[in-house]
Amino acid sequence: MHEMIELQFAYAVWATEKLFDVLEKISKEEYNAPGCSGHGSIRDTLAHCLSAEQGWFLWFDKSMSASESMAVRLKGEEIETMIQAREHWQAIRQRTERCIRSLTENEMLVIWSAATPRVNIALPLWKFLLHVANHGTHTRAQIVSALRRLGYDPGNYDLFRYALNPAI
Repeated sequence: MHEMIELQFAYAVWATEKLFDVLEKISKEEYNAPGCSGHGSIRDTLAHCLSAEQGWFLWFDKSMSASESMAVRLKGEEIETMIQAREHWQAIRQRTERCIRSLTENEMLVIWSAATPRVNIALPLWKFLLHVANHGTHTRAQIVSALRRLGYDPGNYDLFRYALNPAI
């Protein structure tokens, strides 16, 4: 199971880095314009993607309670430039990688529970981890779609492509 989780997050790093490479080519107007199906603009959708992973891993590494970590939100204004976005991403990535490396198979089987504003949740940690990885894939896809509508060719972000050759 640990190998599967590591694969999912290694893929997420690869895909996010590829995405940043394309985002560096767009104009500030394109970055901030409405039209991204996620959270309005590419910038705000990216902020959501980054803050979701950050929030979950603040809980998973026990830096905060679930309710505290879910209240941590990165605002689009905090990532006005790709330099700022990459800086946030690097910090989030480091936390995520440290946490995943530290987990054992048995720890991933432990049931974690939290009350959210909508529902009380209780799942084994590995299911939460897969949710976070899947959420990142979904949100990156929203940004990729917006980039394509703007005329950019961000390439193929498929997990299968990564598994075949992560150097691409």
